[in-house]
Amino acid sequence: MTLRKYAAAACVLAAALSFTACGKNSSDSSQTASQAAISSQALPDDSFTAENIVQTALERNLAQKSSTAKMTTEFKFQGDNGEATAVVATDIKAVTEPVFKHIIMDVSQNGEHYSTSEFYVDEAENGDMTLYISYGDEWYKMPVTDAELFAVLGQYDVREVTNIVLNSLSDISVGGKENINGVEAYKVDAVIPAADVPDVIINAGVFVANGLTNLYEEYFDGVKDMHVTFYVDSKTGDIVNLSFDAGQAFQIVSDYAYNIAQGIDEYKDSQRLVVNSYGINIDINDIDKTEKEEIPADVTEGESLPGLSESIDEANGVGASSSAASSQEAAE
Repeated sequence: MTLRKYAAAACVLAAALSFTACGKNSSDSSQTASQAAISSQALPDDSFTAENIVQTALERNLAQKSSTAKMTTEFKFQGDNGEATAVVATDIKAVTEPVFKHIIMDVSQNGEHYSTSEFYVDEAENGDMTLYISYGDEWYKMPVTDAELFAVLGQYDVREVTNIVLNSLSDISVGGKENINGVEAYKVDAVIPAADVPDVIINAGVFVANGLTNLYEEYFDGVKDMHVTFYVDSKTGDIVNLSFDAGQAFQIVSDYAYNIAQGIDEYKDSQRLVVNSYGINIDINDIDKTEKEEIPADVTEGESLPGLSESIDEANGVGASSSAASSQEAAE
């Protein structure tokens, strides 16, 4: 593997997937299964009242063992020829213990397919985890820790993203039942208060799909409450759909960057981005019924890379000149 290709594979992770979060919202996720579990019997009616439905959904979410999900991010903005659209459609298969993930991301622009990326995560019996990455027509693999896994793929951890959103809601309103993907579910409307929007956006990696990977609270000055809609299975209490539009927050962050750029000669003629919407929609299916699949041999036999931190350092040239011999070996 040439040094150039090695660096490119690492940059796929560093630039396209990673994000700097304030920290994983693990205070609730760390609850034990016994604390989170709900009786498998039919839930009482008061589990679905406005006062209780979020707690019901939280407990079921934390107790979740596996699921299959479709996460769609649709970004609409004003382009030179009218409205332009970029869509990231991500299929996610996840098992909690032992950890297994299969993630396929399809990116399109204005209705035309742009790229496809694919990942696997697998946990061995001894607890070691391996991340498998597709790049071009080849597969690569590297060891990964819990923290590194959340850093590079946390935005596609549906269970954790749902947990982050649910822990930030207020003004809960429960509507009637609707059929969502074959499930009878209560419609719930709520808001994330403006004060909590930055933490949710950052910790859930909401803007990562559009390349905004290093965000801080001060970028969100002027952000408004964000409306959230989700559907709760009327029998189990599981969330089967979650959606929100973060377009106003994206506009605020974009304007922050634009205003800074106006003070730099190189960017003073740049145009302001006009955001029409930034929608996130997550359909969640096969809850506690999803099973680990066999990882293909061409994936598991892919070329080995060092751990994530070391790979990014290598891609950035850190330590690349430790010796002429090692540089020559890497380039061959």
